[in-house]
Amino acid sequence: SPAADTFTIEAAGVERLRVDAAKIHAKTYVDFFDPAGDLSGRLQATATTFFVQVLGASRNFVIRQNGVDVLTTTNTHDVNIWQSIRAASGSASAPGFAIRGDEDTGIFSPASDTWAVSTGGVERLRVRADGCVGVGGPGSRYEAFGVYNATVGSGGHVGLAVKPEIAAEATSISNVWSQPNTSGAAVGDLYCFRAEGHTGGGTVGRAVGLYVVPTFTHGTTNYGVISNIPAGTGRWNVYCEGTAPNYFAGQVQTG
Repeated sequence: SPAADTFTIEAAGVERLRVDAAKIHAKTYVDFFDPAGDLSGRLQATATTFFVQVLGASRNFVIRQNGVDVLTTTNTHDVNIWQSIRAASGSASAPGFAIRGDEDTGIFSPASDTWAVSTGGVERLRVRADGCVGVGGPGSRYEAFGVYNATVGSGGHVGLAVKPEIAAEATSISNVWSQPNTSGAAVGDLYCFRAEGHTGGGTVGRAVGLYVVPTFTHGTTNYGVISNIPAGTGRWNVYCEGTAPNYFAGQVQTG
């Protein structure tokens, strides 16, 4: 006994275990054996690392609380988490769930009931509590929020509703912007917007490819459609290919 209330075990002249009034000290490592006497696990500490090792090709590792499995590993090195995972909210530059070796890329929570994704330390996508999905991140020129299958009006539905949320003044806002195809590959037909219509069962009252509502009157000048293609061979600002008649309820002006 090297001191009062202290007990030690030595082997080969070296202290291996010490028990005092407060704690147990293992000087090397502690091995655990199963009922058959086979080595099954080891606790070991080095100067920089504490190891919990499962030994044996057929053994699994289990963390259990009050008889309920919380985390298990298999002998094929799979990790199974059976309960909830809670992480810090984090930020775009240090997300709560980050990619190992790329700590500024992952998932974080910028506000209550809000989920966001960042890459390179910059927010790229956000899902809000109201179900809106934002793309671009705060302050981005592409920031917009859309709701898939939103309910509008008296029982109507929208496949995708896009609503820009611009904090500062902007020279222009585009709810939907089809940017140029820069792949360099040959393209037979390029449709920036294509309406396929209704092919399911049931009766449709009116099928409309593009509809501008009557309340679209907020501007000093309001245009339902603008096409600004300059003159040239094979260029048409408006081209109606079908053989059905064309109908204009209001005046038709040319200039």
